[in-house]
Amino acid sequence: MSIPFRLIVASMLMVCAATSVFAETGCLVPPAGSAGRSAVDLIYSTPQPGETPGKFYTNDNPYRLNCSSGAASSTTYATNVTDVPGAGCWVEYKGGGTQYPNNYYQNGRVVNFSIQQCPIDDYMPIIFVGLGGFGYFIVRRSNLA
Repeated sequence: MSIPFRLIVASMLMVCAATSVFAETGCLVPPAGSAGRSAVDLIYSTPQPGETPGKFYTNDNPYRLNCSSGAASSTTYATNVTDVPGAGCWVEYKGGGTQYPNNYYQNGRVVNFSIQQCPIDDYMPIIFVGLGGFGYFIVRRSNLA
C-alpha cells in the first residue's frame, strides 16, 4: 500500500472514531415519571432557560429511544444511552413560584446519549417493487434479437 492511501485510511478512521465520542446530555423520563404525558421513554435535551444546566429541561422536541414504525429516514432517535450516576432532572415547568423540582410535571434521570437517524428499512419493499418495475420496462423495450 502506498503512503498516501495509508494516510487517507488513517484519517478516515480517526474521523469515524471522533464522531462517536460527541454525546448529548438530556433528561430521560420513563412513563412512570411523565405524569401521564407519555406512554414511552423520552429524552428531553433542551435546558430550561436561566436554570442550572443538567437539572431542568423544557418539553421541546424530545427524542424517542427507538424508531417508530413508518418513520422517515430524516427522523432522529436516541441511542447509546448511559446514565449519569446519581443525577436527577425535571421537565416541563408548571410556572409560578421558584423553579424547584416540585414545580415541574415530569421527573427523570440525567443520561448521555447519541443521536441516530432512522434507517430506510421500512421503505425497502417499495424500493424493490419500483426497481423491479423499472427493470421490467427496460428489458421489454430493448431488442433482444
